[in-house]
Amino acid sequence: MSKKGLIMFLLLLSFWFILSAEIDFQHLAIGVLVALSTTWFWGSTAEALPSIPTFREFLGFGRCLWLLLVAVVESNISVARIVLSGGECEPRVFRFQPELQTNWGRVFVANCITLTPGTVTVDLNPDNGEFTIYALGDEQEQGVFAWRLIEQVRKLEAGRMVAWEEPSGYSQELSA
Repeated sequence: MSKKGLIMFLLLLSFWFILSAEIDFQHLAIGVLVALSTTWFWGSTAEALPSIPTFREFLGFGRCLWLLLVAVVESNISVARIVLSGGECEPRVFRFQPELQTNWGRVFVANCITLTPGTVTVDLNPDNGEFTIYALGDEQEQGVFAWRLIEQVRKLEAGRMVAWEEPSGYSQELSA
């Protein structure tokens, strides 16, 4: 078992113990069996996992999560204002291309946009990284364009570009 496979096994086993809430022989035996079989079955994907982040990268990701939390609170207030005041919203669909370099960065930002009230990522073009986004109004649309989180993700991408490249022989396409 490779080092990444062992890490995957230990993470799965830890997750099992958190979910089971008890550590006795039965839970231990089943947890080890399930974690081992899952690691064996998905073992080839362990090589696609990124390397362990440095402390600086870990702090950068923490900053991303903080910026997301702030945006969620601000958007909640903005959407609540629209709903409680009975004001009209002007829904719109727009395209946005944030110039992110990795699929990880694009998917992360797309999920963050969807998690933020008042906006939903409708589509993400994998070829050019263009987002199609639904927003409740102008304030939400302008918030996406001015979001500091996207710049933080660019910084993370710049530092991890080599680690996030797909390993040779790994394909994202599904066979029919």
